[in-house]
Amino acid sequence: MRFCFIGAGSMGSVLIGAFIRAGAIQAEQIAVSSRTPSKSVSLADRYPGLIVSASNKHAVLGADYVFLCVKPLDFRAVLDDISAVLSPEQTVISITSPVTICQLEERIPCKVTKIVPSVVNAVGAAHRCSCGERV
Repeated sequence: MRFCFIGAGSMGSVLIGAFIRAGAIQAEQIAVSSRTPSKSVSLADRYPGLIVSASNKHAVLGADYVFLCVKPLDFRAVLDDISAVLSPEQTVISITSPVTICQLEERIPCKVTKIVPSVVNAVGAAHRCSCGERV
């Protein structure tokens, strides 16, 4: 299974690190692209084997899951850039809160889902309530 992360800022980096540390994904399974290439390179230095892609389109090719970790103002341009290389078998996972599933489905030819990651979980600041559930 292959994964792509478009965006290597705060949340993209947090997700990549969390998946790798948890053992859910190996660095070699991840391609990352960013409008700031030095952020992708920094992640690759931290997680040897991570694939730094020269473009969003290149990162998407061959990925089963594409994590869209970009700012709300950038999502349309990114989707316009990658839509031609997405296939119906792929799934785009958006973390961009104001962007609706309908907006994503209108622009891309594949499955779509959204998640709302939390930085507090990444830094270990989340806690469990009396029932044991993380909050």
